[in-house]
Amino acid sequence: MKILRLLLVVSLFFGCATQPKKQNTLPKAQSTNVTLVVTSNLTELQKWVITMSKKCAEQLKVAQPPSIQLHYISSPSYKDGSYLLGYFLPKTNEIVIWLRHPHGWDYNLDQVKRTFFHEFLHWYDFCTGDKFWKDQGLEKCPKDHNSIFEKRLKDLGWWEIEKPSKK
Repeated sequence: MKILRLLLVVSLFFGCATQPKKQNTLPKAQSTNVTLVVTSNLTELQKWVITMSKKCAEQLKVAQPPSIQLHYISSPSYKDGSYLLGYFLPKTNEIVIWLRHPHGWDYNLDQVKRTFFHEFLHWYDFCTGDKFWKDQGLEKCPKDHNSIFEKRLKDLGWWEIEKPSKK
């Protein structure tokens, strides 16, 4: 019994006298798998926009096409629930096109292209001091102008211009 007590005291003494090992409470660093998935149409659409902006500017006899931003984020919505797909910003002389619907899905590619042409005409009208509208007897572009723009697109032959190739 005495030996047992002696062993217990010795083991407690040496157990307490030795430095406790520090435990690393943080897990070992592991690489995180991150995959970026982008719709394959974006690169083709970007190339198409660059090509079309040059072709349209040449056809309209404009030296430099506008700056164009393509945003792959949800488009802004109005209070009435409608949304923007494209917009021409006269202050910065830029066309902005959103490629995603406010509810998260992608816009139809034909709709994005039609919007590009529509906003390009807004830019052109701005560059020419709204000459088209003044020739129509208006001071500026009316709020309801989509049908007029559709006719202009057809008259210019823009809707029939090449479309991005599918690879």
